[in-house]
Amino acid sequence: MASFDIFFLSLRDPSKAGRLRFVQTLGHISDKTNDEIEDILGTGRGLLFERLSRERANAVVKALGNAGARLEIRPNQAPPAQDDVVATRECPRCGFIERADAEECSQCGLVFAKWEREQIRVMQREKRLEEAMAKALQVRQKWTERATEYVAKHPLSGEIPAPLQAKLSPQETVFMLVESEEGPLVLTSRRCLCRRGGFTFSVPWELMAGIDFGGGLLKKRGDFSRMQMNFHGPVPIGGGETAQKLMWQVGDLDATDRDTIMSWAYARKFPCGACGETELHFQFDGKKVHGRCMHCATDHEIDLEEALAIPILAD
Repeated sequence: MASFDIFFLSLRDPSKAGRLRFVQTLGHISDKTNDEIEDILGTGRGLLFERLSRERANAVVKALGNAGARLEIRPNQAPPAQDDVVATRECPRCGFIERADAEECSQCGLVFAKWEREQIRVMQREKRLEEAMAKALQVRQKWTERATEYVAKHPLSGEIPAPLQAKLSPQETVFMLVESEEGPLVLTSRRCLCRRGGFTFSVPWELMAGIDFGGGLLKKRGDFSRMQMNFHGPVPIGGGETAQKLMWQVGDLDATDRDTIMSWAYARKFPCGACGETELHFQFDGKKVHGRCMHCATDHEIDLEEALAIPILAD
């Protein structure tokens, strides 16, 4: 296996600062003394390393190149020899090449052990988030199957209005279309998608505190009854407005339809992304909805469009 010799030619920056950077870098990656390095600078050229492996040569060229050195690399037919290049590592923040046993980067001051601990915490957080999303998607799949079974027995009557159809995801299943005096509602495996007052808005089933049915108005074209949606807090409904409950005058809902709507509204709960419990307490600020698990105190951001509780994992 061929090896490589590395020759020093010159410095791109021959100023005092440029020389110091080269001296420090070469001192970091080799056993050469400052006097030896100054001699190399004094002559202007010279052999720095010989018979390096390809991996060692690449590390040296990168380190000294970043330090401003112009180098020449020559292949050597002899096999790689034991060299005086010490083991190195690249600073993950600034890219400076340091000794492998260095505790911190002499260029930017990054403490390697602290950075490595942080990387472990990041990986742990990402794994927890990945596991949480996997659990949420498993729950979502079960409700998708339930919606598919329902619509197979109770086909949709009528077409979904274009503004609501445009908001639907290919992964969610529509199982009921409800007409009302205020606007149409599409009930899906994820949420209730509503059209009211010229606005389209989304309410995940998990944010519903319940649905009540009662007496309503008698219209010439048929009987209408009142349906009241109650939310856990003021949900954004468009135009900068929020509502904690909404009234709908609905028609053509039989007892089966009503029971189905109520069962979805009362049964759905977001699982906590950290512990899996379904004890989220919701907080509303008008524009965003957050949920805190009452079991482990993990905070979540509620995505109204995706109908997901995304855990905000602490550092």
